[in-house]
Amino acid sequence: MGGASLYHETLKPSPEAQVDRVLVTRITAPVYDCDTVMPEFKAEGKWKQESHQTLVEWVESDIPAGVQKQKDGTEYEFQLWTRQ
Repeated sequence: MGGASLYHETLKPSPEAQVDRVLVTRITAPVYDCDTVMPEFKAEGKWKQESHQTLVEWVESDIPAGVQKQKDGTEYEFQLWTRQ
């Protein structure tokens, strides 16, 4: 099973769905040329992005809020999504 299949099978809506939270590090820049990417899982079911405070409470650690920028130009954001 490849990465794309794993993403799809894990996130698709089904009565047996066992994934109810997804912790994402979303890279917003630059655009990378990758052979496998995580699908837009929000289309795979009803998902809601949780607040930053909910993310911090769930991981029980201080997480930086908003888009983070590295010296090399990479921009990313930590996000918590829950299945509704």
